[in-house]
Amino acid sequence: MAKAHALYKNNSIAKDEYIKRLKALGADAELLNKARDIVPYPTGTSNTSGMSTMSAAYNPKYTYNNIGDLLQQPQQRTYWCGPATASEIVEAYLDSSTYSQSYMASVLGTTTDGTPWYTNRYPMADALNDVENSGWYIPYGTTVEAATFKDHVTFDIDYNRGVAANAYEVGGKTHPHLTGHPLDKTIYHWVAIDGYDRSGYLIHYADSVHDSSVSWAAGVPAYSQIDYVTMARIMNGRGIIW
Repeated sequence: MAKAHALYKNNSIAKDEYIKRLKALGADAELLNKARDIVPYPTGTSNTSGMSTMSAAYNPKYTYNNIGDLLQQPQQRTYWCGPATASEIVEAYLDSSTYSQSYMASVLGTTTDGTPWYTNRYPMADALNDVENSGWYIPYGTTVEAATFKDHVTFDIDYNRGVAANAYEVGGKTHPHLTGHPLDKTIYHWVAIDGYDRSGYLIHYADSVHDSSVSWAAGVPAYSQIDYVTMARIMNGRGIIW
C-alpha cells in the first residue's frame, strides 16, 4: 500500500490508478475517502499559497499535527545522527523498540564520517524502506524550495510518517543553524521531523545531539521548532527523505 502511495505522491501514477491499487491492497473506506481528497504536486511546480494542499484537504479543523510516538534518542556516537534519526522514525511507525541505533547503523552503512546524503544511492531512503518493507520514502533535494519542502513534510506527517532531514549548516552568522547548534561551525546533521504547527508554518523536529557526547550538546534541546522557510534553507544543499 505504501509503495502505491509513494508513486502517487510523486505524481508518477494517476489518482484513479492510485485508488484502484489501494482497493486491491485492502484499504478501508476511511483511507479511500482521504485518498480521494489528495491533490498531487504538479510536476515542476510548487504550492505557493502559504498553506499545504494536503493539510488543507486532510484536516482543515486543526493546525497542529505530530507523531506522538516519535521519541528523541541521544545519538550513541558522535557520528550516529543518521542511525538515531532512522531509529526514531522506524520505531515510531512500527511501534517497536527493536530497531536500535546500532542496527540502523549497519543498515545505513554508517561510518566514522557519518551517514551521507547520497553516494551511488540514497542510504537513508533505502534503509527506511528496507526496515519498514515499503516503498514510501523518496528523496527531495538538493535544491530545497520552501513551499515544496512544507508540502512534503505536512503530507507525510498527516500519514503518520516521520521525515528524515539532512541539515547543511554553513559556518558563519549569516546562515541559519538548528536550535542550539554553534553558528561558527559547518555542520552536516540528520534530524527527524515529527510534526508541524500553524498548517506547516512551524516545523517540529527531534535532535539527537541533545544529551549526547557531542561537545556542544548542552545547548541543544531534545525537540525544537523552526519556521518552514528557515528550515528549508538549512536543508538546502542536502535535502529530506520523505
